Order: sequence, then C-alpha cells, then structure tokens
Amino acid sequence: MESCPHAAIVVDHGPDLAPWEYWRQFHPNVHSLQDASNPGFAAGCNRGAEYALRHGADSLWFLNNDATLIEPTLDELLELAQDDPSVSLWGTYQQDGDRLIGCSTHKGWYARASKGALKRQIICYRAPTTEKTVGCHYEWLEPNQSLSGASIFLLKDAWVKLGPWPEKYFLYWEDAAWCLRAHQLGMFMDLAPLRIAHAGSATTAKRSPLSTFYGARNQLLLHMEAAPKARFERLLLKCHMLQKCIFRGRWRLLAPTWRGIVAASKRKGGRDPRY
Repeated sequence: MESCPHAAIVVDHGPDLAPWEYWRQFHPNVHSLQDASNPGFAAGCNRGAEYALRHGADSLWFLNNDATLIEPTLDELLELAQDDPSVSLWGTYQQDGDRLIGCSTHKGWYARASKGALKRQIICYRAPTTEKTVGCHYEWLEPNQSLSGASIFLLKDAWVKLGPWPEKYFLYWEDAAWCLRAHQLGMFMDLAPLRIAHAGSATTAKRSPLSTFYGARNQLLLHMEAAPKARFERLLLKCHMLQKCIFRGRWRLLAPTWRGIVAASKRKGGRDPRY
C-alpha cells in the first residue's frame, strides 16, 4: 500500500501476546516488541520509537492499535514533512463512521499554558474528501488544540527536540500533554489532508468505569501541570465532573470519577491497579 521503504513495529501489550509469525502475515517487514504488563500507550510509543531509531529510522508514525488505513498515507505524510520542515508534527483526520474528526479543542487553561505557541503563515493544500480535490485548506493548530494520538507523524529531528511521550498519562490525555509540550517549545503542528479509520473508544468502551477513571484523573493531572496555581479552576473542574454523573443519571460512573479525582490529587500517574 505504501511505496516508501518502511518497517512496522508492533508493541504488543497483551493480554494474549501474539508470536512474531502472527504479525508477519500482515506486513513483510514487521518487528514485534512484547510487554504483558501493559504500561500504556505512551510507554509503548516510546519503546517502539527507541527501537526504530536504534535501527536507523529517520521518521516515526505512531498509529493507535484500533486505527485502520483506508488509503495510502505514509508516502504523503513523508512528502508533506519534507516539503514543509517548519511543521514538526503532522496529524491526520479520523473517519468514525460518517463523522470526520480533526484535532481536539481544549478549554482556556490549555491555551494559556501554550506559551510558546506562534501563529504561522496559512498554507494551501487539498482537503480530505472521498474524491481527492485540490483547494485551499489549512489546519495548523491553535494554542488550545492538540492532535489525536491515533495518528501522529514526525521526523527524527522533531522527536529529538520534543522528547518522548509522557508516560504518566496512562490511556488518556497523553497526546494532549505531548502536544502541549510542543506548543510550549514553539513547534508547529498541522492536520494533514489525509484520513485513517478510527472508531472512538473502540478499545476501552465509551463511558466505562475504566475510561471514566483515567479520563478524569489524567485531565486533572494535566491541568495541575499546565496551570499549577489555578486551584479554584481545578476545583470547579472536579465539581463539573461529579455533577455530570449525578444530573445525567450516570450513577455507576460516580465512584470511578471520584477515584480519579482523588488519584490526581495525590499526583498518582501511570497504570492504576484497580483498573
């Protein structure tokens, strides 16, 4: 599907670890790294990147385990990155059924923490459509926006400058935290006119106790890192999380929300043994 020379690195976190021969049927040049302890998406990305760079890679494309390619993408991402070296990170649109999802937009505290973010000159290229058409379309990220970790591409130099994914944000918000660091370093990010198929919450299930716990905890952890002095704003955020469970009748999510709030208050990151 892709013409440029590349290798696929699968970081397998189990629980049932597949042998290398299993992955070999999907790609002619595949490498499998296994860790049944499941340290999280960010840790898997970092391990895969370290392995790739050690074996001579000059670019990295991070794909979520539930992302599916629906058109040639890697060749075009590499071409975009080489044609515009001012952009450090490239994301893609996500096709979720009939919905085309772009970047994530956050509250004001995220933008305030993006101190190094700068606006760049508008660039023109074709927008993602079923039939590829040419037109003016730009999706450089504002200071309050981040790329989805489902698909992020960058060259080796950008990786060296940005550093590894933040592993304390197990399961959720690691992409937002990574992009926040890029904003603060003044690194430009763009949404490329390309698509992958990605069903939201396909792995963890939407509004499950697990996704609720990590979603609440990690958002608060990032808020504490981005705006450490905004204690009142953080208190309001906690109240908002709890009231959503109460007034929307999501009683089974009240306990994991509260546990997430408590864990964040104790600054406990990484994987929690309860989930």
